Amino acid sequence: MMPVVVHAALDERERSGRIEFRRDGRAGMVIVSRRALLTVASPPRATETRLIQYAAIFCEIAVARSRIIDGNRDIFLVTANDVMNWVRG
Repeated sequence: MMPVVVHAALDERERSGRIEFRRDGRAGMVIVSRRALLTVASPPRATETRLIQYAAIFCEIAVARSRIIDGNRDIFLVTANDVMNWVRG
């Protein structure tokens, strides 16, 4: 089952994103690095609009890569390398 985005917001100070999602009845969070935001589309932009536009894709990348950064909760990290690997297929 695909993740369903519940909320997405940009941390203006760090220019990183936070996406809350649900999948299979469980809640999770994806932290999207600034570089991942810049890498996902052209022209490069680290904006809340870009985060929201690609939120479902970032969730998909996070779940596929399973880079959990907190074992007690489903918190995933998406980096620029993850985005580039996803684009390459």
